[in-house]
Amino acid sequence: MNGWPQEQIPDEERLFMRVHKSLLVDGELVPGVFREQKGSISTDWERYSTPQQSLARAAKPAENGIIALLTEGVRSVPPLNVVHEPRPALNNRAHTNIYGLSQPPPEAKNERRLKLLEMFHEWELRPEGI
Repeated sequence: MNGWPQEQIPDEERLFMRVHKSLLVDGELVPGVFREQKGSISTDWERYSTPQQSLARAAKPAENGIIALLTEGVRSVPPLNVVHEPRPALNNRAHTNIYGLSQPPPEAKNERRLKLLEMFHEWELRPEGI
C-alpha cells in the first residue's frame, strides 16, 4: 500500500492550522484567517504532527504562526466536516482538511468563521514579530 490509511479523528484531538501574519489585524486574529484553499481549510492532526512541524511546512515559516482547534469544536459548527487526508507525496501523515466553510447560504460563511474564532484561546506558535 502506498502512503498511510485515512483515519477517523477523535473529537478530543486537536488540529494545527497555519496563519500567515498578513491576515492579522493589529497582530490579532480575525474571522478572515479561516479561509478555504482549493475547497477546504488545511490543517495537521496533532497525533502525527507538532506545532513546529506544521510551521516548518509553510513556504515562509517565519511569516506564519500556528493555532489549534479542537476537532469536536469544529464539528459542532454545521456543516463543517473534518477529514483526515494524509499526503504521502509531501511526507505529511497529519494532513487534515476542514470542509464546508463556503457551503450555502453564502451569508452563513461569516457566522461559521466567527464560531471558529471563538474557539481560539492562545497561539501554539506566534508569527515572528507579532
